Amino acid sequence: NKGQFTRKSDEAFVLLFGEKNKNTAISIKNTLDRNGLDSEKSSALIKKHNPRRMFFNRAQLNEKMSKRLFGAKKNSSFIIQRDSGFSVFYIIDTFKKGSVKDLVYVNDEIQSKILALKNHILKERIIDSLTVEHGKN
Repeated sequence: NKGQFTRKSDEAFVLLFGEKNKNTAISIKNTLDRNGLDSEKSSALIKKHNPRRMFFNRAQLNEKMSKRLFGAKKNSSFIIQRDSGFSVFYIIDTFKKGSVKDLVYVNDEIQSKILALKNHILKERIIDSLTVEHGKN
């Protein structure tokens, strides 16, 4: 069972900010790089801009993006210009292929598997009780 919670490829855990304005993107990058995640400034910035927390799988990235995410050190950031504006990537952590995922990252998956198993058991019990009551058709 432990194998189902190991990483199939290298992964990067990232905060992704999407901004229309270049100066705002630069300000976000500078604030995060200077203060890290544990500061009041960064906390306020995250509340204000509501970034997405994302995992990027090395196997699914092009070579240039892979080098940017996995070549940089943790707690650093970079900006990419896109058609819709600018994206600020803040690298929280990187993980090697084969490493075991932390509980915080797999908790939802575990809960859904438990729920599916409970539903299956309940369904089987209902079928068994109906079979006993009404006979098999």
